[in-house]
This record gives sequence, C-alpha cells and structure tokens, in this order.
Amino acid sequence: MVSFAFRMAWRDSRSSRRRLLLFSLSITVGVAALVAIGSFRRSLAQAIDDQARTLVGADLVVSSNRPFTDEIEKMLSSSGAIQARETRFSTMAVFPNQGTRLINLRALSGDFPFYGQMETDPNSGRAALKASGQAILDETLLYQFGTKPGETVSIGAHPFQIAAGLKKMPGEATAGASFAPRVYISLDDLPALNLLGPGSVARYRAYLKFSSPALAQTRIESLVPALERLGLQTETVEKRKRDLGESLDNLYRFLNLVGFASLLLGSIGMASAIQAHLQQKIRTGAILRCLGSSSFGASAVYFLQVAAMTMAGAIVGGLLGLIAQVVLPRALRSILPLEIPTALMWSPVLTGVGIGSGICLLFALPSLLRFRRVSPLLTLRAAAGQSG
Repeated sequence: MVSFAFRMAWRDSRSSRRRLLLFSLSITVGVAALVAIGSFRRSLAQAIDDQARTLVGADLVVSSNRPFTDEIEKMLSSSGAIQARETRFSTMAVFPNQGTRLINLRALSGDFPFYGQMETDPNSGRAALKASGQAILDETLLYQFGTKPGETVSIGAHPFQIAAGLKKMPGEATAGASFAPRVYISLDDLPALNLLGPGSVARYRAYLKFSSPALAQTRIESLVPALERLGLQTETVEKRKRDLGESLDNLYRFLNLVGFASLLLGSIGMASAIQAHLQQKIRTGAILRCLGSSSFGASAVYFLQVAAMTMAGAIVGGLLGLIAQVVLPRALRSILPLEIPTALMWSPVLTGVGIGSGICLLFALPSLLRFRRVSPLLTLRAAAGQSG
C-alpha cells in the first residue's frame, strides 16, 4: 500500500509539477526569515561572549558630568589599575573650505582602548594622536568636506593637523556618529582651546584596566558601590553584556514575530493552492476508491504530494537562510561594534525548516481530511467535480 501511494503520487504529479513547485515557494520567504533571524541571533550572542571586553574597551568605565574631585581621584588611584582619561563634549569644527560642522570632541589621554584597537586610515593614526596638535576625524567628516590626512581643521580657533580618519572604535557603532561625528585629540591640547568653563556641558571619563580578570572582578565589586554613592556612573563588561543581551532578546522577539507572520501568510497561500489542487483531483480520488483503495489510501497519495511541496519550499527557504548567515554579518559590519562570525549554524536551519513544514502541513490538513470523504459514486455522476 505504501509503495503504491508513492508511485501513484509521483505519476499523478506529472501534469502539475511546475505548478506545485511554484505554490511551494509561498512558504520560502517565511522559512528563510526564521532561519536568518535565528542564525543571526546565535552569531551575535556568540560574538558578545567572545568579544565582551572590546564592547567596553576597559574593565571599568567611570563617568561624570563634572570634573572628578580629589576624593574620587584618590579612590581611583588606590585601585591599582592602569588608567586612561577622556573629556567629551559637542562643539564646532571649521574646515579649510570654510565649512563648519557640529562634532563630538573627545580629548583622550592614555592607552585606551585597552581591549580591541582603534581602527584608522592610515593605521598610524592612534600613535600620532599622542603628539600635540594632531586630530583623528571620523571618516564621514573626511568624505563630507573632501579633506584628507595632512590637512588642517580648526577647533576653538586652534588648528589641528588631521592625522587619520577614524573607521571603528571598540564599543561604538559608526551609525551612532551620524548626528555629531567624532573627533579625537590629545587631552593635553584641551586647555589651549578655552572651550570649557563654568556651566559647560561635558562628560568626564576614566577608563580602568586591571592586571588580571580575577583581580578586576574583586576590585570592581568593591569600587562600584562607593563610586555610585558619590553620584558617578559606572559601566563594566558584565553590565554591557547584560544590557546587550536584553536588547538582543527584545529585537529577536520582534523579528521572530515578523518572520512568523510572513510564514503564516505563506501557509495560508499554500493551503489555498492545495485546496484548488485537490478540487481538480476529486475525479481521480473517486476512481481510486472504485478500484478498491480505502479513503486513507486515496488521501495518502495527495498527502505525499503536499508533503513534497512543503519540504521543497522549506528546503529552499533554509538554503536562502544559509546564504543570509554569511551575507547579513558582512552587510552590518559597519553598523555593529562587533565582528560577527560567519560560520554556518545548522541548528537554526533545522528549526526553521521543521517549523515551516509543520505549520504548512497543519494548514493543509483540513483540505486533506475533506478529500477522504470523496465517494466512489462520483465516477457515475455527471457533476463529477462536486463532492456533494
């Protein structure tokens, strides 16, 4: 009986294979979306775990909207950590062609970032920043004003030589600099600009790196409560991982809902196509019943066709999802602050194909159950296309 059902399903599909394959593509987009979203979530979670320290660039970040007091400085010095300092605020920059632009000025001292690298073009930009009168500009500024390394830019009526263009900074996304592109200078050059005074809005940051991860955890647990009692904001690697994990889960739920909705719409289209296909096969089903086939045997023939259609669409969707696993991280490389791995992950593929196939079969089940009620007498009726 099983062998007959397979042979009959194959032979009966000869006249409509192209149409059936076309119908099966209705679930392809939904399955591809589920696979791509699931694989990207796993890749991003893996990247967060593997590159956690580059998310912050230090073991501990302490920030305030006021200069650090002597008490805070003493507390930071007693931690025994290597420190880097930064003062950041918004101001205007004047370019050689007299163009002006709102920028986010960052005066930096020390060897920050301690984890990861500041990517510049040319690569010597970070080393040049330690010299006086040098500046690293966000690449968007160079493109916007047609400038290049070696030219000058004025900040606070003080000329700076452009050392390099900034491509990426650990823990920051390039897209976040679209409103006020970043400009890095040495902290030693900041007093000469005369841009900060009473009432100025600026952020003061201290980056700390401890000698070992075990020591870092111990010192952070003792320092953070004391610093927060003084009104300071702190950020650690674990805190950044936790915040990103929550944001990632929320984003995954939303995208997964979108993918699931597209899969449901595809399944509805698939169910309509199957209903139309079975309506054309009522006469064939009635003939099979006359030849001695049971109602289950007649419907099994078309269940195999439906299963083949569903698997074809789901497999094509899974293959598209595999392609998205490689393409999506590369497309988002300039936006995300992490290097997303592009290794193929089969678990999301199997999950997406399984869910897509299962939902489509469930949507096709009512039509198949109605097909079981096809009567052998339909072969004798004039209205053979009516099931009564």
